[in-house]
Amino acid sequence: MSAFGLFTVSASAQVDKLLLEQKKKDKEKSDKAIADPKAAAKSSTWLDRGKLYDEIARLYTEMDSSAAMVAYDSFKKAVEVDAAKPGKVTKEAQKFLTGGTDESGVNLGQALVKQGAEKFQMKNYAGAIKFFNVAQEVNPKDTLAPLYGAYSAMQSQKNDVAAS
Repeated sequence: MSAFGLFTVSASAQVDKLLLEQKKKDKEKSDKAIADPKAAAKSSTWLDRGKLYDEIARLYTEMDSSAAMVAYDSFKKAVEVDAAKPGKVTKEAQKFLTGGTDESGVNLGQALVKQGAEKFQMKNYAGAIKFFNVAQEVNPKDTLAPLYGAYSAMQSQKNDVAAS
């Protein structure tokens, strides 16, 4: 490997580390925000949390192995908080909850399937089933979530769940 190649790899690793540290700070800030009654009463707090945890689920799984589920719950909470006067936040949160994509073309269903697969690989079949079921709810047209959910159910001897 050339000196330039080594430098490039080293610089890339440093950038990745900085991005990870920033996401950790963002996660801590979000966790504090929902503990604050004033901030927790705002639908935008929950929408931002959902987006952050969706990104963590896709790119930084080692930070939180259930981030996709936190994102899902946060989007649902954003809709719930905004229920009296649904507006822009509700519309955006609903987009994530119904298989829509963000500006980068990624959707929550993909993050749920990814983290469900990780749980399956760790032989946490009950956790995997939960993730795959929610992924199927978010994106009913996806065929991987029900297939992987059935595999998970079969592995945990839940044939009735696998058949449904």
